[in-house]
Amino acid sequence: MHVSQKEQKMRRWITAAVLLGFIFTVQGQAQEAGFPQKWIMAYGKGIVEREDAEDFIEFLEEAKDLGYTHVFFDEVYNQTLRAMPPKYFEHIAMVRDAAREIGITIVPGIFNVGYSWRVIWYDDNLAAGIPARDVPFVVRGKTASPDPSAVPAVENGGFEADEAGALAGWQAEEGVQDCISADFEAPHGGASSLKMSNFDALPLDERGRQIGCSAAQAVAVGPFKYYRLTIWRKTSGLEASGSSVNIAPSDGKRRRLCYTNFEINPEADWENFVTPDSEWKQFQLTFNTLESTSIDVSVGVWRATSGAIWWDDLKLEPAGLANLLRGETKPFVVKSADGSFVYEEGRDYIYAADVLMGKSPMPAWLSYLPPGGSFDVWHPGPDIRLTPESRISDGETILVSYFHPHIIYGHQVVGSLTDPKVFEVFEEQMQYAVEYWQAPAYFMGYDEIRVGAWEEQPGGTNYKAAELLAQHISKAVAIANKYAPDAQLYVWSDMFDPFHNARKREDSHGYYLCNGDFYGSWEGLPGEVGIIKWAGGGRECLKFFADRGHRIIISTGGPRGVHGWRRAAEGIDNVEGFMYANWHKDYSGLADFMEAIEGPLPPEEERPAGRRRP
Repeated sequence: MHVSQKEQKMRRWITAAVLLGFIFTVQGQAQEAGFPQKWIMAYGKGIVEREDAEDFIEFLEEAKDLGYTHVFFDEVYNQTLRAMPPKYFEHIAMVRDAAREIGITIVPGIFNVGYSWRVIWYDDNLAAGIPARDVPFVVRGKTASPDPSAVPAVENGGFEADEAGALAGWQAEEGVQDCISADFEAPHGGASSLKMSNFDALPLDERGRQIGCSAAQAVAVGPFKYYRLTIWRKTSGLEASGSSVNIAPSDGKRRRLCYTNFEINPEADWENFVTPDSEWKQFQLTFNTLESTSIDVSVGVWRATSGAIWWDDLKLEPAGLANLLRGETKPFVVKSADGSFVYEEGRDYIYAADVLMGKSPMPAWLSYLPPGGSFDVWHPGPDIRLTPESRISDGETILVSYFHPHIIYGHQVVGSLTDPKVFEVFEEQMQYAVEYWQAPAYFMGYDEIRVGAWEEQPGGTNYKAAELLAQHISKAVAIANKYAPDAQLYVWSDMFDPFHNARKREDSHGYYLCNGDFYGSWEGLPGEVGIIKWAGGGRECLKFFADRGHRIIISTGGPRGVHGWRRAAEGIDNVEGFMYANWHKDYSGLADFMEAIEGPLPPEEERPAGRRRP
């Protein structure tokens, strides 16, 4: 008799459930009272089509059979409901009603801040802004463009070698010299290029890992200037975890100024992906110098084991008004060359706007939505157009101050911590969520907030990142409580965790590209908000949140993580459960994960691995 794939799958789930029940009965180790909540993060699940919704309902039934109590559902369309067709709301109702009948709680996602596409989609200008200050523009007729002569000088950006093969301007760290050479065969431009190979000669670091192969030089810059860097690269037989151009302050503090990576891993889904064997291809990134007066520009490859990589024709130029942000907290100011006179928008120049910002092609899986919120790293920005009656003269140099975003790792755009319009979006999102989901719990997406606290602040305050986040989460909780006063709220732990992203950073300017660190951000987080804990900190971290009154769900990707966290949680109140979150569309480990929660602890093992984003 033929058995369908669906029936086979159901039989496997039932067998796993029976096996779990047998284990619990025989060993008497069930700890329902200790961990009453068992969550699944429904990564990659959707309800756009009816078939999707039906599959999701089947998934909820299977999860319930295994003993799971909650499913965190965060499909992007959940927070852009104003643009969705009627059938999407029908699918919400299908899933919502089925979950109630099944007896499992769906926890919809709301208020994404770190990964803010679902907020920025409403208004591109809600991206977190970084200031470019007093950038020189030169007037030609009735148009002002960035002054190319104001670009800092990079020595030997073409990687031209002398007769001895030395590449003037570029230095390699100790132990790397044998892997770097000038190559005169088929450079992209000029007579030579920089070649990296012979990776077996690279030494190991203190943890026994191979150090990166890189070459760098210091470049004098002005503070808060916005630049575009382009470079050409090719590879041959390259086996490596990644390569990049890195920009960092020369002061030695642990901070980068750019987070655009050039990925090599064939499984990576990044804009700047290249294969291990590729011809010359141009890559680009943008960066802001922030407070720096000197930066280190380096090119390199990481965890390389074989093959070769070549670099050529590195060039710096003004980024101009590419991805120009406008709004109450992101003023646009044009001054005379000596800074003594401020010109007026409308009188001296036409309102400046980048009509291409946020209009990068949407990925196919977001085809339901109209364009918006999809940023590219760089495109030619607008010039400044003068009015017929402008007081700015032809040939004059003007100084322009404005704000721009930074695209993290090729795809992440962070939402503003300062702009009050963000909360208008939150209001709309929450009204939709409550009307259609009617859920008993909601999950706020505050995590990995990597840009922020640079914008002008309403009221003239000058708070750093921690204070702004404390205010932000407090307002968000108030909005959620306004529309769902009886619902339980949850939030990711990392930006409020003094053992993780909210730790004090004595040796750095701030977290990623934020103005300051997030130490103390938890002061704005009410104790009644539940914590979804991920990554390190161990027992101290759990105790920190428990002492503040937060109920805690620990998020991890597999049984090993569960075992470690169970040991860490012994004797600590408020740890109510675990969430299966491996950040892959693989749910084959659900039965093993449940057994790890409920079954006996194995012998002592290594510390929990924590959650990692792919």
